[in-house]
Amino acid sequence: MNRAGRFFSPEFESFAGLTLTQPLLKDFGLGANMAETRMARLEVRISEKTREVEVVNKLIELTNAYYDMVFGLENLKVKDEAVTVAQKLREENQERVRLGKMTDIDLTQADVKISEAREEYILGQDFLRERRVRLLKLLVNEFPAGAIPDFGVEPDLAVMPLTSSAADLYASALTLRPDFLLAQQQIDKNRYGTDQARNQRLPQLDLKLAYGRGGLDDDFGPSYQQVFDDNQRRMSAGIVASIAIGNHKAQADYRTAKRKQLQSEMTLADLKTSISLDVSNAVQRIDTLQHRLETAQQSRKFAEQGLEVEQSRLDAGKTTSFSVLDFQRKASDARTRELAARVDLKKAEAELWAACGLFLQKHGFATGETAAK
Repeated sequence: MNRAGRFFSPEFESFAGLTLTQPLLKDFGLGANMAETRMARLEVRISEKTREVEVVNKLIELTNAYYDMVFGLENLKVKDEAVTVAQKLREENQERVRLGKMTDIDLTQADVKISEAREEYILGQDFLRERRVRLLKLLVNEFPAGAIPDFGVEPDLAVMPLTSSAADLYASALTLRPDFLLAQQQIDKNRYGTDQARNQRLPQLDLKLAYGRGGLDDDFGPSYQQVFDDNQRRMSAGIVASIAIGNHKAQADYRTAKRKQLQSEMTLADLKTSISLDVSNAVQRIDTLQHRLETAQQSRKFAEQGLEVEQSRLDAGKTTSFSVLDFQRKASDARTRELAARVDLKKAEAELWAACGLFLQKHGFATGETAAK
């Protein structure tokens, strides 16, 4: 006997109306139903931050290569000047020999110093070529085999004084560093995943409501026609429960999601410590390199003063050209050390901006949300 109290074989049932299913436990609430959407949005943000981290790392590498090439160019100028000074001194010594104020040994000593200066100049050329190659590898995608192009860069070795404290720079890093923001978004994503997995462990308990018109007959046509009769209104309500035996998969998924969330939280905590150390180390390194630069500047100044004094003594016939050339070499080395100190300080400055998340801003770059603005 069917639901109409009659026997039909076969039985055709028709229904036109509205059926509402409301989960009460599993899949209940906006959080459970929006979890996938929210995680997808976070995936987009995570991919953007990942790209930003890669861009920053590439730009840091490019910046270091740029400053290395600046050092190579400026150092080559120093070495070229040393050769020029040595040659000029030899010409002066040659005139002194002609006037009987010096012997031929002074010319030989000058030739030795010229040869040494030229050797250092050649080494400087090789150093610059290597730095050009490194910079080209970062800038070009294709390069036809042949001579390395002789190009230069605009030297920028001006150092800005550091006015912010380590605490302020650390606070900036927690706001701006893309790897830290990436770790935070990964936690949010894993938290949504954990909430979703926790909900999926619950039994399936659904409230079902239906309202509409129905028909029942031994043929489809009469059954469908009854839907339009006024006396065929139907309404039903009930609860449907479904409980998985053991529910092992849902339990395992929840444990996995929980561990992912815990792991991402531990990663963020470790990253905080790492950022704090990075910022503190960068600040202290800048302070150390600033003192190094000041010392190198003093050394260069004293070396140049010593060279001037020794040159005056040579003009007065109180010293030898060998001593003058030795002072010239010391002055040249002091200028190279000052240049190296300045370049290292600029690199440390870039390292600090990267550590506190200000690298892109300080160098006029923008990516992701910053570029959109």
